[in-house]
Amino acid sequence: MQTDDHAVEEILAEGRRFMVPLYQQKYQWHDTQRIPFWEDVEAKAIKVLEGESRFHH
Repeated sequence: MQTDDHAVEEILAEGRRFMVPLYQQKYQWHDTQRIPFWEDVEAKAIKVLEGESRFHH
């Protein structure tokens, strides 16, 4: 496992395939967890695309 820092836009632009490790595959997110998480991801992506992101993570 690599622990180097990478910008989100760099990771998503690479066209990689991500796999969930076996020890995490039984973990489930429900809508009460998944929806706020995705809304946060979407809001951050919009800021990055508009050039307003203040952070690298």
